[in-house]
Amino acid sequence: MKCSFNLLFLPLAVISLSLTANAEEGFVRLDNGKDLTGWKGDLEFWSVQDGALTAKTTLDSRLTKEKYNTFLVWQDGQPADFELKLQYKIVGGNSGVQYRSRVIDDAKFIVSGYQADIDSSPKYTGMNYEERARAFLAQRGEKVTIGADGKKEVSGGGLTENLKFSTIAPNLRRATTMMPLMIPTGPWRAPGDNAQVFAQQGFMHELSTAAGRDHVAFLIDAVNRGVPELAPKDAKVNFSPARASAVIKLCAEKAGWGKKLPQGRGLGLAWCYSHAGHVAHDGPAGISRGEVGLTERATWFPRSAWEPTLDAPRPGWN
Repeated sequence: MKCSFNLLFLPLAVISLSLTANAEEGFVRLDNGKDLTGWKGDLEFWSVQDGALTAKTTLDSRLTKEKYNTFLVWQDGQPADFELKLQYKIVGGNSGVQYRSRVIDDAKFIVSGYQADIDSSPKYTGMNYEERARAFLAQRGEKVTIGADGKKEVSGGGLTENLKFSTIAPNLRRATTMMPLMIPTGPWRAPGDNAQVFAQQGFMHELSTAAGRDHVAFLIDAVNRGVPELAPKDAKVNFSPARASAVIKLCAEKAGWGKKLPQGRGLGLAWCYSHAGHVAHDGPAGISRGEVGLTERATWFPRSAWEPTLDAPRPGWN
């Protein structure tokens, strides 16, 4: 079976694909950045612009009227196991990269097979879709086993109701994975949320440091960017930028954020919205003789409260 690297398009979509500007060691570049040599597709839609494979569809295009997807098919080989690296830009609509696929209509370049989805919204990007066959196979982050009878067994992935607000927050994408974490998550509920937030908030601190921003101010700015005020109007999803900001500020105040720390001491702060609660943690750290000791303090803002409260400091760990 020919392994095809293809892109599919829906109406009002513009996509550019760069298969790495310069091939890394051990990789082979699949395009030349100048023309469609080595590829085959409908030239009404496909071209090379600014060194990238590019296609565009509109509401009055043939694809829209005849309701089918067309693909650009790589012609120069039949790979065994492979790793594909690329960069893409999409404006509107939906696209994707087909792999382990076959051409079923040579005239229209219609393809059937597995697809790594690319979407102009975060909803479908990264999921496994089977074009012209079983359709949706696995959402991003899911582990799926399909039996001989065609039934799917799904674990991982998805977002609980109280986490779905994150899909509307700019530059934030959340999912779950079956990867073993090998770290304790503590007695508090939602170990999945804890693990996600551990990684997410660590990255937020890297961003604030790279931007040269005060970390607390950076977090408050982030939770107020384009996220609507939902509480208490929506009982199911009551994330509130105002409440999140209040929790972060209170935690920072109680932790002594901004005060000069002794040599060898540090202070971190993270926050989370989980199970209808707005939570912030500070984490003082001390380094002595190569050993690191940590303590934590939590600010808990439950659904029923309108003012944040501060829990007593918990024992630290070494």
